[in-house]
Amino acid sequence: MVQSKTFTFDDTHERVRYIRADMETGKGIVGRRMRAEQEGYTIKTFRTPDDLPPHARTKFELMENAANASDT
Repeated sequence: MVQSKTFTFDDTHERVRYIRADMETGKGIVGRRMRAEQEGYTIKTFRTPDDLPPHARTKFELMENAANASDT
């Protein structure tokens, strides 16, 4: 499982909401799924960036780099 600050992000072109697999549990999952469906998204999970299609992997990496920039 990838350790990342980014645990969810949207692919607005394909209408997919990607959620890191370890966040696909607990009390909030029903709410996350319902909200995604209401907004017209399907949910797909990922364990590592390699699970993502190339364009989504690029977006994930950009978001992760931005999140980590505040640490330096």
